[in-house]
Amino acid sequence: MTQADALLAQLTGSGVLIEATGKNLRIDAPPGVLTPQILESLKERKDDILKLILLWPPECLEAERRFGHYHARLYPLMGKQVVTLEGRGELWRVFANSIGVILNSSSDQVTYFDGPEHVSPLGNQAAR
Repeated sequence: MTQADALLAQLTGSGVLIEATGKNLRIDAPPGVLTPQILESLKERKDDILKLILLWPPECLEAERRFGHYHARLYPLMGKQVVTLEGRGELWRVFANSIGVILNSSSDQVTYFDGPEHVSPLGNQAAR
């Protein structure tokens, strides 16, 4: 998980809604959540956060916010095509420390990626 991922996960877990509006971030946060340190981190990582928001479909970011943990963003992608470090495949399992993706399958063999993270949606997704 990158620093931008970690910051986005922390904020969405605290009830912060972040949207991309062109080249800017629109942030709606509960009172007291956006400390000066967090605001500085947001400024430093703005470009990376924009890329993440544009990569992940809104329903994935909403699932992460609702369930309060990073891997929940994968729930809406169950059974769909994703990209891993090992290649493209179908997401079939998501646990807190294990994500399973079927990369290839035939009648007698299944090749899968079983890793803790590094799974992303396939293709470009629109921001919310």
